Amino acid sequence: MGESTPTGVEALDESIGGGFPKGSLIILAGNPGTGKTMFSAEFLQEGWLRWGERGLYVSFSESAASLTAALGPKFGKCCEEGGVRILDFVPMRGEGASAMVEAIVGEVASHGAKRLVVDSLSALTQSMEPNGLRTFLQAVFGRVVRQMGCTTLLTVEVPLGSERVGFGMEEFVADGLILLRRGDIEGRTFRELEIIKLRGRRIKRPRMAFTLEGGFRAIPPFAGDRVGERGTFEPVPDPKGGFSTGNEGLDAMLGGGFREGSFALLELSADLPREAYNLIRIPMWLNFIANGNRLLAIPNTSASAKTYRSFMMEFIGEEEFDKNARIAEMVREGPLEPYAFRLSGRNTSADWRAILRALRRLKGRDGRKCAVYVGWDAIDRFYGQEGRKLLALLFSKVKYNGDLLLGIVKPGTSFIEDLRRSADYHMKLVALNGAPCIYGVKPRTGIYHFERDSSKNYPKCLFTEIV
Repeated sequence: MGESTPTGVEALDESIGGGFPKGSLIILAGNPGTGKTMFSAEFLQEGWLRWGERGLYVSFSESAASLTAALGPKFGKCCEEGGVRILDFVPMRGEGASAMVEAIVGEVASHGAKRLVVDSLSALTQSMEPNGLRTFLQAVFGRVVRQMGCTTLLTVEVPLGSERVGFGMEEFVADGLILLRRGDIEGRTFRELEIIKLRGRRIKRPRMAFTLEGGFRAIPPFAGDRVGERGTFEPVPDPKGGFSTGNEGLDAMLGGGFREGSFALLELSADLPREAYNLIRIPMWLNFIANGNRLLAIPNTSASAKTYRSFMMEFIGEEEFDKNARIAEMVREGPLEPYAFRLSGRNTSADWRAILRALRRLKGRDGRKCAVYVGWDAIDRFYGQEGRKLLALLFSKVKYNGDLLLGIVKPGTSFIEDLRRSADYHMKLVALNGAPCIYGVKPRTGIYHFERDSSKNYPKCLFTEIV
């Protein structure tokens, strides 16, 4: 496959076999504001800081001072150390192609550069005829890239509303083409990169979400719940008059967690793996119990009381769970475990009374607060339109007691609009190019990628906003 020049964007490098082919010409294209400059900066600064490779940033659109100010202290430090040099070629835009090529070749040679960014071809073409542009591209490709072995990024501005990249000739000579896009999901910013081509490389994932939060970061797809040794859950304290989600990042996203007496709805996309949304809901359950509260759950159709208990027993003690949790079983007869209670799944009124009895016994005389978790797909399956009645009853009871009604709804639930309207908190969990993300409808938030916090040996998430 040949040697690679890592980009410094880890998920992208993993997808393309370690980085760009060494000594290749890569076009980085996108609409204004899609992150081309930040990607270019990451390519150069990581090359110096991690691999000791010097880099040149040739700018035809911005001065060295404005670029350094915009790209932050990390990039500025690389410039101070001499690892990255910015060449302000704005005054040379009126020069001929040969003069500019000679200047670039001389700087690559004198600096010992292994990485080059030319930003941007679009700015250069404003003062150059097509023949001059063709001469410039061929010379850069032949002398800088091939003869000098300098891996080169050439940025191209794609006009808003256009799908066409540049003038066509640069795509022909380039070894690779990466397109950056900025779109929206329900009015929220979403960013995506697409690897259109990369000669000599097998591309694992041609599309990936990315964010500009803290630098250019491509987001890999969910790879499962990778946790080694299991440990005891460490709770997040509840705010006054409310409940923590068990994840500080999610608490902050929601403005401090959930209020007492509220209804929180998690709406899932069909392609989101269960292991992904478990990283959101299991900490909620665990945090309730670990903070001395109670949990009553009506499982989703794909789970049982035993399944829910096994989820949680890895992170809290058996005695603590059996005392503080009650899980419904949709069975008509047979023995039940001490932590389970029976629902028929047929008679809404009788099952409501069973829920009230279980809730009363669980809360006990001390009147501890309780999270009532509901898998609304199970309610829909067993009760149909009568599920609306259970929603109204549960919502009223929770609000009166100052507890929390918490639930997950999956696509196809018949009364999903009733759930959306009733919810005080409404969050959507989706898979964007395979990456698990969450955003708030109530309250309205941006889109956040979430992943397991690998520093913890229990379910806890890190949240990164896609900005």
